[in-house]
This record gives sequence, structure tokens and C-alpha cells, in this order.
Amino acid sequence: MEVFNNRELASIIWVIILLIWTLIKSKDFWKSLCGLVISIIRAWKIFFSIFIYTFFSIFVLYKIGIWNLSLIKITAFWLFGWAIIVLMNSSNNYKKQGYLKKIFKEIIGLTVIVSFISNLHSFSL
Repeated sequence: MEVFNNRELASIIWVIILLIWTLIKSKDFWKSLCGLVISIIRAWKIFFSIFIYTFFSIFVLYKIGIWNLSLIKITAFWLFGWAIIVLMNSSNNYKKQGYLKKIFKEIIGLTVIVSFISNLHSFSL
């Protein structure tokens, strides 16, 4: 079982190339990266809670037969690509009218689009 298909490998290669280019060109990259790491360390309780919740959810779904190891990549994409970002944005927007409705629309819309695109035909690398 291959973990990554050719499209994902190509995306990883391009991200690495862009990261190297940013490291070479940007003078403030390391300062920004240090600020990001410090922010994550300060919010460790939030991130720890997210990971515990995700792990517990996966465990329960695995025990009832809905989740299996082949879904680890999709789960990681959801966790790092959507769940953490929505959590960080919710601290600013939770008092706004209709915020929860907007989040549910994003969950359904984004999930359908990402699933459709990620399951399209992969070409050779």
C-alpha cells in the first residue's frame, strides 16, 4: 500500500522547493518561524486537547469498525489542514451571528470539494 500518490508526492516536492527558496530569499523567515513556534508553545493546552480529541475519536471509530489505518492520511489532512485552523479562527469569531452555520457550510462544502479533487485520476510522476 502506497501512502502517497504521485500528485501528493509532486505537491510535497513543490512545498520543499518553495520552503528552500523562502529560506534563501527571506531575511525575516526565521524571525517569523520563531514567533510561530513560541505561539504554538504558549497554546499547548489547546493543541493537546485537539490531538486528544482526535485520537479518542479515531479510537472509538476504529473499535466500531468505521475507521481503519488506510484513513490516516485523510485524518492527518483534516487535523492539520482544517481543524486547527478553524479552532484558531473561532476564538475571534465565536460571538458573531451565524458563525456556527457558516462553519457547518464550510465543513460540508470543503469536504466535498477536497474529496472530489483528491480522488481524481493521478498521473505518473
